[in-house]
This record gives sequence, C-alpha cells and structure tokens, in this order.
Amino acid sequence: LTLFTHAFLDAGNTWENLRKFSPSQIKRSGGIGLRLFMPMFGTIGLDYGVPFDALLNSNIIGKGQIHFIIGQNFN
Repeated sequence: LTLFTHAFLDAGNTWENLRKFSPSQIKRSGGIGLRLFMPMFGTIGLDYGVPFDALLNSNIIGKGQIHFIIGQNFN
C-alpha cells in the first residue's frame, strides 16, 4: 500500500483548426490530489481542481470540481 499527495497545474483548450488557434485562449487550472496505490486494484485517486480563468462570456470564475480516478497503469 502506497499513499501520496500531489499538486498540479494544467492548461489547454481545443480549436476547430490551426487557423483559429490562439495562445491567449488557453484555459488554466490547478489543484491538489491524493493517490492510493494498491497492487490488487491499481491506482485510486481523488483530485480537487479549481479554474483560474473566468467562464465564457462572463466575469465569474467557475467553481472547483472533484475527480475520482480508479484504474491500472499500463507501462
């Protein structure tokens, strides 16, 4: 049994094609998480992420979200 925590920063977006690509439209977020590795089940994780940018056509920053992860890493 292995337990560890982590912090993360993330950035990304999607565009219809390369002509519409604009680096100024990249969405940013960050958060913290907890991972539990169990040989029988693989990795089980719980993350909490918070957006840094305002929602589309608004000045309101979105609320954070919780993500649950369960699965085996295939190396």
